[in-house]
Order: sequence, then C-alpha cells, then structure tokens
Amino acid sequence: MSANSRFSVAVHVLALLASEEKTLSSSYIAASVNTNPVNIRQALASLKKARLIKTTAGSLGGASLGQKAENISLLAVYDLIKNEELLKTHNPNPACPVGRNIKEVLEVVFNDAEKSLRNSLGKRTIASIVEEVKNNNKSV
Repeated sequence: MSANSRFSVAVHVLALLASEEKTLSSSYIAASVNTNPVNIRQALASLKKARLIKTTAGSLGGASLGQKAENISLLAVYDLIKNEELLKTHNPNPACPVGRNIKEVLEVVFNDAEKSLRNSLGKRTIASIVEEVKNNNKSV
C-alpha cells in the first residue's frame, strides 16, 4: 500500500467498522478496500495502537471500533498516519534568482495549505463520513 493511500485506507477501514457495527475479519475488510489482508493487518496495527479500534484473535476474531465513530476526527486519523510532511520543498539552485527564493515562498504556501487541511479534517468525523457514504450510496 503506498504511503499516499494510507490515510484513505485508514478512513475506509474505520468507516466500514462504524457502518457494520460488529467485529470484522481482516479478509472482509481487505475485500472492501480491495487490497491484500496483509496490508489491512498493518493498518489495523496502527489503528489499534492509537486505540481507535479493538482487535480479538482467533478464528472468530477481527477488528471493531475502539471509540464511538462521532469521537474519531479525521484529523486524529491524519495525525496517526502522517509520518512525514505532505508538502515538501526541493533543494533548488541558489545561483538561480528563482531557485534562491522559491523555497521560502513555498514554505509559506505549504504552511497555509497544511493549516487549511488540518482545519477541514478537524471538522469531520468517522460518523460524518459514514453518513455521507450512506447518502451517496449508488446501486450497482
């Protein structure tokens, strides 16, 4: 699973657990996410460590929410998954008039974008995602 999809997969897993309201196996979750159960088990380990889910071992085991869906903000999930800055600057050529100034300018732009992202994610919860999914449910 690419680093870029880890956040969306985590939100998907939490929304699925919230909508099913029961213990789900990693195979079941993987089928919904359309990935390998090994990838799901890695995601579940991170979510469990943050106490967003509970897991039980065994043939009847699986994962369930560790908190109420309305108490899990997307910002909490983002902070859990994010292991490096989303937007980074490169190492420009200091001899270039653009290169010697672009990094400072982009850092301001990127900081503003990060603040907006965090503000938006802080206003949404797993419960609100589940509700939006239900409202957007399309028949196949």
